[in-house]
Amino acid sequence: MILRRYRKGNGIAFAISIVLCLVLFLSTGLVLPGEIVHAYVYEGAAKRTEWDGVVYWYRDDMDDETGIQITAIQVPEGTKELILPETIDKRVVVCLHLREADGAKPLTGVTSLRLPSGMSCQGKNHNPTCVTPNDDLSGNYLVPSLSDYFKSLEQIQVAKDNPYMTVYQGVLFSKDVSVMLFYPFEKKDTEYVEPSTQEYARGDYDGRKYIKKLTYSNNKAYTYAASCQDTNIETVVIPKNVQTLWASSFENCTKLKKVQGGKGLEVVGERAFFGCSSLLSFPFSASSKMQGMESEAFRGCSRLKKIKLPKNLRWMSKYVFWGTSCRNITIPPTVESIGKNAFPKGAKIKKPSYLKPVSSKYVKSKYMKKNYSYVAMTVVTDPDNGGKKYCAIDDLAQIYPEEGKIRLKKRKKVRLRILTEVRLLMNQREEGYLSPDILSYKSSNPKVVKVSKKGVVKVVKKKGTATIHVKLRTDGLYEWAGDCKVKVKVKKGKIWFTSAEPHY
Repeated sequence: MILRRYRKGNGIAFAISIVLCLVLFLSTGLVLPGEIVHAYVYEGAAKRTEWDGVVYWYRDDMDDETGIQITAIQVPEGTKELILPETIDKRVVVCLHLREADGAKPLTGVTSLRLPSGMSCQGKNHNPTCVTPNDDLSGNYLVPSLSDYFKSLEQIQVAKDNPYMTVYQGVLFSKDVSVMLFYPFEKKDTEYVEPSTQEYARGDYDGRKYIKKLTYSNNKAYTYAASCQDTNIETVVIPKNVQTLWASSFENCTKLKKVQGGKGLEVVGERAFFGCSSLLSFPFSASSKMQGMESEAFRGCSRLKKIKLPKNLRWMSKYVFWGTSCRNITIPPTVESIGKNAFPKGAKIKKPSYLKPVSSKYVKSKYMKKNYSYVAMTVVTDPDNGGKKYCAIDDLAQIYPEEGKIRLKKRKKVRLRILTEVRLLMNQREEGYLSPDILSYKSSNPKVVKVSKKGVVKVVKKKGTATIHVKLRTDGLYEWAGDCKVKVKVKKGKIWFTSAEPHY
């Protein structure tokens, strides 16, 4: 009825009312039917403008910032190339921060994006270069915006005079090429070698389906969590300086067949290779620095049949090799603990004698019983208390030799006894002989004396000196307490054992 009155009475008033409705309609962030909306206005103060046929919502009220932050973008249907404006309302565009909102959609048709000269990761006053390590990406607006809303990008460009970022080999980096920011999802290269200058990554390769072979930078110390998850990578090369593969690094990379290098690896993170059903082997070399493998690291690698664990390995968490085809496994004599169901059912395990099941009466910890199958455990025999035995689980103090002189007579073999203190309740300590199964021995001069795996010293030469290095295979209570040096002297049918260093 109101519209009819306008039509009959005053055409001008009718036209004005229509214009006012349109203004109100657009100012609220709504669009006319038929337009393709790719990002919605975030709750809060946001202004709207149009440049080169593209609609932008932006904020100019950022703390400590003098520029513009783009919060939403709407492009016409069929847009393939998007060039972000250098300025909006005569102010420099410094940040891209596309906000999450109900109904927000990625810019599916855009295959090329150009970033302006003033843009940085977060704004010029807040870590603009992203060089400072920041693993959780908090405060880094650019990388999540690109990863969440530009999934069709084949190429990314940045203005040459941008002081914060550059593009190297088609990938967005910090200006000094030390931090990778964004690898385009639709970049068609099948092989990618990270530049030697790269140290960190704010972006990752998750979901990049074209990469078949990836070589990490030798200047990198670790990979990021889930960095290659759900990709089609078939081969990965890990240089010697990479020390850690973080959790889920290659999870569900079902086409991954080969891992090369990895001599510097110290830790394989939780679920790092989970579900890599095509993985045939892993390079555990003799010179590997591997210390431990977290839970489910290789779980579900069904084609993994043979593994040779590194000699320096200290621990394995639960389900590490569960779901693999490994059948014969030798545990190196350095391992302190093995998690629950670390190996598949039916696997034959050859382990050091000091690794005992957690079902032992000496294991009181509920946590250990729940999460471990075997732990390092040894016996300390107290010679002053009728040979009473104490069970020690990672609670040994410093080790040292029983000093003294022994007449050889016709014997050429003598047992080297190593003493320690075991920690009991109420800080009580008891001294005793340590079982040799948890010790390693090495003679500095085998031409004078040799020493067996069980600590039996064999005299080879009637006269001479040597030093026997005795080392605890596990860390014990104190890292510095796990080894000692024993001076050995052979002369006139006698052998002397003395400590080469003081003990406390």
